[in-house]
Amino acid sequence: MPDDLTRNWRRDLFRFLRRPSVIPAVGIVLGPAVGWVVFSISNLRGMPLFLVGGSVTGLIIGLVMALFIRRAETLTLSEVTINVPEFAEIKFAVNT
Repeated sequence: MPDDLTRNWRRDLFRFLRRPSVIPAVGIVLGPAVGWVVFSISNLRGMPLFLVGGSVTGLIIGLVMALFIRRAETLTLSEVTINVPEFAEIKFAVNT
């Protein structure tokens, strides 16, 4: 667990970045960087395009998995219904 100094530092940084005078400056710095990345990716052809696409896909999957693992402790399964049209409907209930 982070100590109080780390927690206070993060809180102070978040407060600093939310100041009305800082938001446009951050936009001025991040805007060209994002534009350059988009331009660079749009010029890719062939294998490099697939490498970038795979990396972005892997990043998204990793973030979703991290969120799911973090929330898995609070998620509970109560009931699952499997419906097979020609056979029957099966319900599984889990005691939570």
